[in-house]
Amino acid sequence: MFTNHKWYTTVNTVQDLIRELELLPPLLSVKQGEGGVDAVIFNRDRDDMYLSFEPGGEWSKLLEGEQT
Repeated sequence: MFTNHKWYTTVNTVQDLIRELELLPPLLSVKQGEGGVDAVIFNRDRDDMYLSFEPGGEWSKLLEGEQT
């Protein structure tokens, strides 16, 4: 979901995500933790695959849902 707290749009596909990202200024900062931001693809090559953006950190903690 993309929001500015006045409107929002939900993305359901990678194509939708790319379309929304292309609307942003290329040099816009990404809010992040100490380790940056990771794009996490869950269950790659399976039917229930999905993409998530998480605070950067240790992969084991991200996959277990812990905050870093």
